[in-house]
Amino acid sequence: MIPEAGQRFGPYEILGRLGGGGMGLVFRAWDERLHREVAIKLLHDDYTMPGMRERFLQEARAASALNHPNICTVFDIGEQDHNPYLVMELLEGETLKDRVARGALPAEEIVRYAIEISDALGVAHAKGIVHRDIKPANIFLVTMPNGKSQAKVLDFGLAKIGLEHRGGWESRRLDLTTAGATVGTLSYMSPEQARGESLDIRSDLFSLGIVLYEMATRQVPFRGTTSALVFVQLFSHDPEPVRNWNESIPRELEKVILKLLAKERKARFQTAQELHDALVKVGKKLGRVGWLNKGSAPVVPLVRANDPVAWHKGPRRGHSETRARALLAIEGSGANSGSLVFVSSTRDHKQANVRVADAATGARSLRSCPSSMS
Repeated sequence: MIPEAGQRFGPYEILGRLGGGGMGLVFRAWDERLHREVAIKLLHDDYTMPGMRERFLQEARAASALNHPNICTVFDIGEQDHNPYLVMELLEGETLKDRVARGALPAEEIVRYAIEISDALGVAHAKGIVHRDIKPANIFLVTMPNGKSQAKVLDFGLAKIGLEHRGGWESRRLDLTTAGATVGTLSYMSPEQARGESLDIRSDLFSLGIVLYEMATRQVPFRGTTSALVFVQLFSHDPEPVRNWNESIPRELEKVILKLLAKERKARFQTAQELHDALVKVGKKLGRVGWLNKGSAPVVPLVRANDPVAWHKGPRRGHSETRARALLAIEGSGANSGSLVFVSSTRDHKQANVRVADAATGARSLRSCPSSMS
């Protein structure tokens, strides 16, 4: 059943269709009780096979158990004419899949989104939930008021809910798949997932490694024209180095991605928190001011001036004589807002020493640059 605009599901009025994916169709709706727009997810008509309704409800249970800014919030669940529906926060932005389609992401964006996704997975894993379908289409980049985007994890329809037991993971209790069944999206599966083995949190981290690889290269690491060829790559071949596709990716970030893609679970990051810590270290090495190094002082410009500074064009002086010029560059009306610049050339005129003194603080710095004085 595809609802039309104006149709009601409980207290929610359908406004229009937003899209679809996985097991359901997503619509924009109006919550008349709280006077806000929401998103409503309905089960596809095609998914009438046994177990699909239970899996749809499992997504609601899994997501509603999680409260984190990087996970899409579930507000409500209901049923109308034997059709279950899921009410979620309405997100404005685009999927990571759409973003990657426009080009590879800069390293600092990859790190920032990876930290947010790993934080979301950490919360889910702490609740005994393994997502099992981490891919760009299930990561939404929400447009924030400051113009940046925030990653949110969507679609827990294939999630496996279990309890931590005896130091390991027992997750068969609420797993709706049969033993040996393969679930997930082929290009983003871990080796153990492709073999139909029991999964733990490290499978999600492998899938996240594939997502980060694609963010950096616009390629998935294990490719093939058929599923059999993809499995051969996944089971038997190491991924091509990230920097073979994109040299702008720092080696430290490449190491993190390749560690996530280790065939053996024990060789990967063992927890989302461990991955988070590694990503923070990479982010700090990037030396970015702002999102990781808040409060860092900006670089002081060599010369602050309203107008370009012109050198004096007088007669050439002798090599034995040292020349000096003092220029005062003032911004605004206050005399203390500028910088005082002293320039002196070396004996052979090949280099000039530039000493910058801040008029307000008296702080000084010494720079060298090729001399252009005549």
